[in-house]
Amino acid sequence: MLQNGHEGNFLLGLGRCFHMEADFWRNLQKIYDLDLSSRELASAVKNIPQRPTTPCAKEPSSSSQWSVSP
Repeated sequence: MLQNGHEGNFLLGLGRCFHMEADFWRNLQKIYDLDLSSRELASAVKNIPQRPTTPCAKEPSSSSQWSVSP
């Protein structure tokens, strides 16, 4: 995309031209950039180890040390 602060001006111009919010165009560009990166780095990303998933801790019961007494 554009550099040196010109991106905002460009996005505002697109928004005005097409009667849409500039955020739409910025999000569209982000989606494109992520898709392009994921295609380019797919094999490298697969080699990154993942941490094991564990169940969430249980919430403290009402009789635990976290209870507030009046």
